[in-house]
Amino acid sequence: ILKLLKTRREGEIEPYKRKELFPRKK
Repeated sequence: ILKLLKTRREGEIEPYKRKELFPRKK
């Protein structure tokens, strides 16, 4: 999962980490 977080920008790490509740990619 850490790899996915690195794929997204730092600002997207928080929302992406909680993709379990809502997978929203800005």
